[in-house]
Amino acid sequence: MTEKTGRRRNLRLTVLLMICGCLFGLSPALAAGPPSNSPEAYTPFEWPIVDPGGSWNVPRIALPSCMGLLPQYESEWWYYVGYAVDDAGESFSLQLQILRSSLYDQSLDLQITGGFAGIGRGSTYIWSQAYGMGVSDSFERPASLVIPPVSNSYFQAALAPWVEIPEASPGVSPEWRFYYVGGAPLGAAGARYGIFVRGNGAVGTADGSGSGTMSYEITADLTDRRGMVMEGISGYVGPDQSKGEHGTASYEYAQPVLDITAGTLCLGDETHRLVGGSLWQDRQVLTKEQDPLAMVKAVVPPDAAANQTIYKSKDTGAFADQLPENLSGVERRAETGNNDELYIGTWMALVLDGGASMVLASFWQKKNKDQWMTGTLVQEPPVNTFGNLYFPVVKRQANGGALIHGVSDQGYDFDVNILWPDLRELSPHWTSPQSGQTYATAWWVRFGNRFADVLPGLPENVYLFALTECTENLMPDVSNAFWEGAARVCADPQGQVVIGHAFVEQMGFKNRSPEPEPATAAVGKSGGPCFFDSIAAPDKQKPGLRP
Repeated sequence: MTEKTGRRRNLRLTVLLMICGCLFGLSPALAAGPPSNSPEAYTPFEWPIVDPGGSWNVPRIALPSCMGLLPQYESEWWYYVGYAVDDAGESFSLQLQILRSSLYDQSLDLQITGGFAGIGRGSTYIWSQAYGMGVSDSFERPASLVIPPVSNSYFQAALAPWVEIPEASPGVSPEWRFYYVGGAPLGAAGARYGIFVRGNGAVGTADGSGSGTMSYEITADLTDRRGMVMEGISGYVGPDQSKGEHGTASYEYAQPVLDITAGTLCLGDETHRLVGGSLWQDRQVLTKEQDPLAMVKAVVPPDAAANQTIYKSKDTGAFADQLPENLSGVERRAETGNNDELYIGTWMALVLDGGASMVLASFWQKKNKDQWMTGTLVQEPPVNTFGNLYFPVVKRQANGGALIHGVSDQGYDFDVNILWPDLRELSPHWTSPQSGQTYATAWWVRFGNRFADVLPGLPENVYLFALTECTENLMPDVSNAFWEGAARVCADPQGQVVIGHAFVEQMGFKNRSPEPEPATAAVGKSGGPCFFDSIAAPDKQKPGLRP
């Protein structure tokens, strides 16, 4: 290393040390926490966000570039989930996603790529996972995942994995393709997209009798009815809201309403003509929890110079060893070998027939058993929550979402419970024959008083019912299995009056060794002002989601 290079590196480390000092308690001004005029304190329903506290210097989300590759982050996901309806009225749960994750730095060659596909039908679930290596931003430089630069009129993500689990059928190459077709600009309401996914999946059934594999192929034409919106605070979800501590931080944004206008679904020898349904596209860019300086990378603007310095895990690890104990000890997960689940919680994406949509995230206390029995009504309140409420594009043009909160001592905007808290053991649930984990398959969601002001006609209570109960994603490490499936949203606990659809993720529901459990939190009432115009109440049934 030359003397000049050494000076540059020392300068970069000095700058990083100053940044860390400001972030992690060496600055008295920041040690007190977010300013008193935090948006959560006085304008929980106002947009745009005013002075969002500790996330002030996170780079802003911008269209159209946020749909394409963002190599300054260590991993990113393109995640399409929802349901489809064929011309016979049969409904299918769909989960289609691709990802990339860096092994070292921003080099596109050193990237793990992956694709997941989950198709639920009745009491059967087809699950496929595939992996490759290498990312390219041009089809002239082939790689496992190719995503060329995007524009207002161009987007294409193409995954050609090296290996599929289970192994692909002879003559069938697994493939994932998501692409822009036309209409409004990329990310705006009115834009049209296409999806093509094919491969070979493992067949599972609710009673465990299913086995073997089945080929699948999905094509779908999509129309965006809402446009891109941001989750969390201005798109910032973290640091690690799921655990209330430093760790994984991310940007998350979504296209909540991608209606299926046409398509086909082939399952083995069967072909279904798709005539309806809707997908939610969740776009996530994340830092890695294993990195002791994950917080730094989450808040430093991702320009090339800054990230080339703090992104490289080898440099970061060496630098962390030189930090004072109160800095290097922020989260030494790389040393402790934390192999816990990504989080323990329930994530819900709801789309109501009246046009509103919302994200509800509840993170649960770790339990030794019966992790699925959750909610304040069974004395198992969440340890943390966050959510966003989105209004129809015709009523609200802004891309943001009203911040909403689950149960706390200040009240609640939403409260997620199992369906029958008074009969908790009998509340609908399913135990996987493969992993032994148990998941809820129906939920009771209560809304606070503020929802009555902004969503007239929305019931105070809504009920979710899974379309397919056995939608468990089995990973190579079976103990890290998780559940992802579509659900219908109903106004009655019998599930007869359908007012929308949803997609639910349940993560971290494994059985554990006995250990002391934390104390429960208090439950309060909701209240406070709101600033949104009202929207029309839902007045129609959603086709294909009939009980």
